[in-house]
Amino acid sequence: MRNWIAYAQKIGDQSVEVLLPGGSVMYLGRQFSFIDFHGVELQHRINRAWAAFHKFKDELCNKRYSMKKRLKLFDAVVCSTVLYGCT
Repeated sequence: MRNWIAYAQKIGDQSVEVLLPGGSVMYLGRQFSFIDFHGVELQHRINRAWAAFHKFKDELCNKRYSMKKRLKLFDAVVCSTVLYGCT
């Protein structure tokens, strides 16, 4: 989904950016959207987790490392990426 900021609205002496109903925006590592908020954020987290996996793919798929070490790395990198911001 693309990021769309519709327009800047002036409130008092400050300018506030307003998000279009069909748009989304990244803020502090989270993807915010008016439509299907949870689906957009979940897909964003999954994409980030795959990126983290591919960053460490050589270590995670290398059988020379013990399974215990690879699982620790997976938990530290991939799982923490998916679960970021979950409450």
